Amino acid sequence: MKNLLVAIIFSVFTFLGATAQSATNYRILFDKCDMGDGVLKMECSFTINFAGHDSVTLDFGGTLQDEAVRELCITPNNIRYNFDPTSKQITFYRNRKDSQRVKMEYIFMNLTSVLMYGDSGAEIWESIYSSSGEFYYPTRRGMEYSARVKFSSPDSLFVVSHSGIDATKWHRENRCVPINFALFSRDKYEKQRMTEDYGCDVYQIIGQQADSARYELLCQLTEQSIRWFEEKYGDSYLCNRYGTSAYPAFIFHNGNGAFNRYNMGFISASQEKFATYPDIYPLIHEIGHRWMGEYTMFIDSGVRGYAFIIETLNEFMTLMCIRDIVGTEVYETLLNSCRESWDKIRGTEQDRHPVDVTDNNNIPVTYRKGVVMLDSIAQEIGYDTVISSIARFYNECNGNQDLQYADFERLCSPIHDKLYDKQ
Repeated sequence: MKNLLVAIIFSVFTFLGATAQSATNYRILFDKCDMGDGVLKMECSFTINFAGHDSVTLDFGGTLQDEAVRELCITPNNIRYNFDPTSKQITFYRNRKDSQRVKMEYIFMNLTSVLMYGDSGAEIWESIYSSSGEFYYPTRRGMEYSARVKFSSPDSLFVVSHSGIDATKWHRENRCVPINFALFSRDKYEKQRMTEDYGCDVYQIIGQQADSARYELLCQLTEQSIRWFEEKYGDSYLCNRYGTSAYPAFIFHNGNGAFNRYNMGFISASQEKFATYPDIYPLIHEIGHRWMGEYTMFIDSGVRGYAFIIETLNEFMTLMCIRDIVGTEVYETLLNSCRESWDKIRGTEQDRHPVDVTDNNNIPVTYRKGVVMLDSIAQEIGYDTVISSIARFYNECNGNQDLQYADFERLCSPIHDKLYDKQ
């Protein structure tokens, strides 16, 4: 018994030591002054805690690989490191001390931002955990850290990290996810303030703004959907750990593809679609990513269940939210549209099982077929049962650094067991 107790204690301390490797106490200056499109001058210092290990590896680098990070200078001079632009990782090696302060200065070129948002008057910097990811300062998904942050930019630009702060002044962040932000022209965008209760900032392109009725609908749906998701997940939208210390800002742009993105502190979306499309329900989906999305559910792209967990579950919850806050008629219309989209690919090579889609590259399956299958299961075992099962999965697995589909299978077996009956 004594030997067993010693072994358990040793295992616990070994585990704690392994998980204690970290980088924290960041001081980050994002400098846009005199920099071109998609380019920032960076100053980033932080403390590495080796926790008895020989090295610490962090995500760092961009799609341009060798050209993404230029003029890299790391001090002190005796710090040993290896930067691999291809894998987008930097490894620091321990000298004698278990804790080491590091300062990095460099120029970062964000190709993804240029390709997606070029000529739109906006730059959106987002760390995406996929092949197009841009990691413009060293960090690691799920690693808790604190940071003092400041953006230096020309007076001609808005700087938005999240609503309610002046990002051009030093401010503190405590989180386990990267800092996403947007830079865009004051001459091209107009700022409005949503209701006092939620205090969301809304930025629209001057001359392309939605009418007042559409704007009021955005305010209404934002408030109602946030309340709905908070109630169902039992977790507040506001969460410093996941980068939502304020309710979301909305930035409407006309970037290439004009797609929507949840960026923690803000949501970026198409100006044209917001102003002219028949509905704006996809923005509810983006709000839902605060809970079920890549910045809370840490499953890697390329593995089984990735798109199902990150997108299909959130799209189903979005449909449930619409059913409750907008009405069953709209819900039925959207569900029928999903069925029609699935029917168009049924039996083709594209018609895969939603769980087997490993990247977000199959819209008819991930956002349509998967939702129809989940709705069919909900009709059998009860909508409340399916919703509460998804909420339980979120509450038990958010922030887990090695999330797998097997976790969903374990926690939501009544859903999983029927998924393959609906193919």
